[in-house]
Amino acid sequence: MVDRLDIDTLNRRRLHAAGQSGSKHVWRMVALLLACLAPACVENPADDGSPSDVLPVVRETRFDYGEADIRARLPDTLLLHECVRSYAAVYSERLKETFFNRMSQKVVLLGLDALKFLQCIEATGQQTPEVISLPYLGERATYEGRECWILEFTWGLSKEDLGHFRCFVMDIATCDTLYYLTCR
Repeated sequence: MVDRLDIDTLNRRRLHAAGQSGSKHVWRMVALLLACLAPACVENPADDGSPSDVLPVVRETRFDYGEADIRARLPDTLLLHECVRSYAAVYSERLKETFFNRMSQKVVLLGLDALKFLQCIEATGQQTPEVISLPYLGERATYEGRECWILEFTWGLSKEDLGHFRCFVMDIATCDTLYYLTCR
């Protein structure tokens, strides 16, 4: 059993290894949270007139998934195909940022911990500009008895290649990856 001091020490080391001090990291997360809570300035992230209230989806379930459940259920192919069909041609970093902001807003509307959600998103590495990806599903659930976020993304090696999937099961308490699934 790891005591609290050890977890704090590990977290500080992880932050230091990432090149951020603890206080900078906290302020960055607070700024991101505040940006997510602000009302969106545009109706449609793609600016093409299509409805965009559906994607990305954020939901809370009471299901306790196991590995077999995750393998059978992921990815959510209906949402994956809808995301690719609707947004692959208009992919941009602005669209990606809008999707992450919308997910955070939906987390807040569900009454869930947005800061923990953002920490789990950050731990996936999918929000960085170097990664071409769009989040299309965030599900708050449990995995083998541990509270988690199940996060699904479409990704590609280029904008034209967008359409692959990455699925992360992230431990809410530690932001560790409990399970990972991808098509490549």
